[in-house]
Amino acid sequence: MEVKDYFIKFVASAAIYVIGLLCTVLVYVITFLQCFRDGYRNIFSWKDRGLQAPPLHYTAWDVESRAAPSSSAKKWNHAYVTVPESGLRFHYVYSGSVPNDIEISDIDGETTRCIDNNNVSTNKPKLLICAHGYPENWFTWRYILRFFDKPRPDLGEYFVVAVDMRGYGDSDKPSDYTSYHRNLLCGDIKGIALTLGYGKFSMIGHDWGAAVTWEVALNYSKSLEKAVILNGPEVKALWKSVEKNPLQMLRSWYMFFFQISWAADVFIRFSDFGFVTELIKGDVGGIRNPKNRITDEELEMVKYGVRHSIGGPNNYYRALIWPFAEPGPDLPYPKDVTSGDPLCETPILIIWGARDAFLSKVIPEITAKRLNTANGSKMVCIETSSHWVQQDEPDEVIRHLSEFLKA
Repeated sequence: MEVKDYFIKFVASAAIYVIGLLCTVLVYVITFLQCFRDGYRNIFSWKDRGLQAPPLHYTAWDVESRAAPSSSAKKWNHAYVTVPESGLRFHYVYSGSVPNDIEISDIDGETTRCIDNNNVSTNKPKLLICAHGYPENWFTWRYILRFFDKPRPDLGEYFVVAVDMRGYGDSDKPSDYTSYHRNLLCGDIKGIALTLGYGKFSMIGHDWGAAVTWEVALNYSKSLEKAVILNGPEVKALWKSVEKNPLQMLRSWYMFFFQISWAADVFIRFSDFGFVTELIKGDVGGIRNPKNRITDEELEMVKYGVRHSIGGPNNYYRALIWPFAEPGPDLPYPKDVTSGDPLCETPILIIWGARDAFLSKVIPEITAKRLNTANGSKMVCIETSSHWVQQDEPDEVIRHLSEFLKA
């Protein structure tokens, strides 16, 4: 690195750290004041979920019984897949049609490929990988997973894999923030697909999962058959939106706060992950549809996903904006060569909840201008939905998703 580049990154890092410290002071002052209202015992307390059995919905869930969970709820299919190139083991939950060239162990859930090609059908179901955002896990795709248990006949067969991204849930959790650079996150998705036996796949992502979906489209467009984006930014569009609308910087204050790891990782555990509760259930940014407001039991699934460490999820933001994280590690797999804008190669559907309290609508509008409408790419807005669009308006999302996949 040249001296000039190092100096620029040093100054930028100092500025980011100062802003992060200011956010930290503000957050902790507010927390201190809350102690007088709620009592310090309520603020400085949380369950040790690492020592407890998984929540009820880890095992079973269906739409009919979600308000009053019972033993009759439909069971989830849990499994694991280890990507050889990275050595990381990923937890996933699957629905739809399972390819007959993979085997899932009854003992530890590990996924392996069959080597007897005589027993492998050439009519494999298509692969759809679901990538969640912050601070969630595979459970955010519960409505879509259940839909693909018995999908519309005109969609054909899909093997739907809702993965815990690295750092979350029961997937592996590298400790260093540089392990969460978007090049590696992008490589995780391609690695999972290849390990499951797929050279081509489709993808749906929300929030950070959507950001990773954009990266897959940019780097591996020849592997990506179709992509669905739910309230998540393409990185360059995020920075451009800040230039056009400085208020986006205020909406993204938490990205600076998360740079102060020792403060952020502790704070998020206050009030038994009260920050997580406020994000998803709060009046400002939470799910808005009264019918689909997240229940306490469902919220417990989100908290369970970050029970071991919130540091991994927060590292996504550290690797995103910390200047010395760039240019980052090489892509784990060679980038596909395209003649033009790679975003024109893949059919892309953007579904945006217009009442997003965290991300401006300017962000998808910037990227939508790059899409190739000739291949079916488009953007649709759900005016009544919050940031958590696949949970807020699942029927609408599934309707748009189905029409897009069958086209």
